[in-house]
Amino acid sequence: MKPTLAIAHRVCPALSKTAIGYTSKADLVSDTTASLTATLSNYGHPVRLHVILDGCGREYKDIFNNRFRDVQNVEMTLVETPAIGNAATFGRQVEFLLNANDSKYVYFSEDDYLYRPFAFTAMAEMMERKGVDFVTPLDHPDRYADVAFEEKSSPILTSAFCHWRQVPSTCLTFMTTPDILQTTRWVFEAYARGHMDSSMWLAATKQKLFSPRSIIGTGLQFLFTRDVPYPRLAQLCAWKWYGLKLITAHRYNLWGPIPSLAFHLSKDCIPPCDGNICNWLRA
Repeated sequence: MKPTLAIAHRVCPALSKTAIGYTSKADLVSDTTASLTATLSNYGHPVRLHVILDGCGREYKDIFNNRFRDVQNVEMTLVETPAIGNAATFGRQVEFLLNANDSKYVYFSEDDYLYRPFAFTAMAEMMERKGVDFVTPLDHPDRYADVAFEEKSSPILTSAFCHWRQVPSTCLTFMTTPDILQTTRWVFEAYARGHMDSSMWLAATKQKLFSPRSIIGTGLQFLFTRDVPYPRLAQLCAWKWYGLKLITAHRYNLWGPIPSLAFHLSKDCIPPCDGNICNWLRA
């Protein structure tokens, strides 16, 4: 059956220094895989799941085989790589999803997210709307606390699941279409060569990039003090890496949910509306 969704999901056995709620990566992956299984089962439509196991042991293969054994709408493939690292596995995701032309949507997925049961239904519904190029399942806390990324005025759309607002960037978990991925491959392939994720997204959305006062001020601050907040540094790096392409390339729209459709298990990414991990584990 033709899939409506192709997912490239990457797994690393190392526990991040910013991980919350876990001391074992295998336990974390077991819980996030259970959450992914539940939300994809609830989604209901055919899914092709490509799991990249980056230097993972047998226990990780067992987690996925056991969790997805009885999920009827998911066709899963496990691909083992010899610990090639973050940028390289992202490159493998890009490679796989660029070839997923028979799917309506493509989804980049990381191993440290918990989902609401209706998350994929909500994201797919949002992708149907005019002017939506990318959606992220995460409502980022830096949208509220970081002046550089604070949203003073953003378009808002409503849905049966949540509100959506246009945002400048997200992490490396997101949904788009095969056609849009093809036209923006120059953006994402740059991350696979070592660029920053925030700069990558700014190159696609073109937000926060065209204020001369901000760019010049940040440049002078970096030149004389080197003490530049990460979001502002991302603006400079976007210009350094992508140059005039930022002016000539098409601008794409990225939308994020309010409240969050996912819980990123990182202390820097706790959803602002519901930061209780126990609630997400019970969802």
